[in-house]
Amino acid sequence: MLFITINSYSIIKVNMLAPIIKWWDISEEHIKNTVVNNRLIRLCTETPSGCNLKCPVCFVKKWNEKLESIDINIPDKIKLIIEAKKLWVEAIDIVWAWEPTIHPILIQMINKTRKLSMKIIVFSNWATKFFEEKNIEKFLDVSFVIKLWSLTKKQNDYVWVDFDYLNQRNETLKLLIKKWFTRWETMNLNWINRIITKVGADILVMKSNIYEIPDIFRYCRENNIMPMVKTFIPFDSSTPDDECPTVKLDELRIKLRDIDEKEFWIKLPKDFMYPQSTNCIQRVWWVYVTNEWKIYSCVGTKWEENNAPIFIPWKWTLKFFIKDKKKSWFWCEPRLINYKARWINIPKQIEKSLLG
Repeated sequence: MLFITINSYSIIKVNMLAPIIKWWDISEEHIKNTVVNNRLIRLCTETPSGCNLKCPVCFVKKWNEKLESIDINIPDKIKLIIEAKKLWVEAIDIVWAWEPTIHPILIQMINKTRKLSMKIIVFSNWATKFFEEKNIEKFLDVSFVIKLWSLTKKQNDYVWVDFDYLNQRNETLKLLIKKWFTRWETMNLNWINRIITKVGADILVMKSNIYEIPDIFRYCRENNIMPMVKTFIPFDSSTPDDECPTVKLDELRIKLRDIDEKEFWIKLPKDFMYPQSTNCIQRVWWVYVTNEWKIYSCVGTKWEENNAPIFIPWKWTLKFFIKDKKKSWFWCEPRLINYKARWINIPKQIEKSLLG
């Protein structure tokens, strides 16, 4: 048994198991049945709003948009959730193409998913009033994924803000730990014993922070946060100099595996796309619907060259898309296409993790 203290909060870790975020704990058998029967498990979508950060790697880049400048039909957003339920969707992911927690529609979306017995995961930067203690207790059934690119003051440099983002984010982390979002039951998932958490970390690997990743990874393990270690998919010239070479990424995968096995006694398959965590299976049982009402296989496919989105006619929508959806398995086509298009050598283990 391992005892861990984080600031003023003492945490007891009952077992050294790798965490899996709640509502991503779906078995391979369930996913296979979903594919065979032409069904969906998840819907990925956005809330329409601006953002209080200015991340250079953002794929929306509408940093200064105000809420009133966004043309959104809230009933249509709710209508999308209702249609998803009819197509057997079990959970909805609200991604941070914008900052979801600064728009009031988020509460309406959460309430609607509850009424339909669906689950929700919110991707957020965690530096908004949404995460005040008096408010967060209303969302104990929601899982959250946070930007966690640094544990130091450099985090503010990565998100280009003039307020103390790092401190606000850390206060939210302490609050969720205090409210037991990171301590849940154990389960056996695909023949591997895992521990459930309701907190995940989006860990973007860049040249400027790769040296920090091992410590960020340890922080996640010590606090039962699911790490999602990944690179961005370059789609324009905003950050080419900060893209991490694939050789360095391969070395990082080995390093994280060694940390798990030697420091935490955790042994997991080597070929997870998110190293020492889980696979990304968006292309199999997700669809991504944007604020412009376009449908893509996943967030990454939005930037594939010549990839035409499917516009939503309300009588067909997701059902039409499922029929046309590629029956790929656990692989990340956008990253593979991007690497090959730029003639970048891919180490065997990374290629295997992307192919699944």
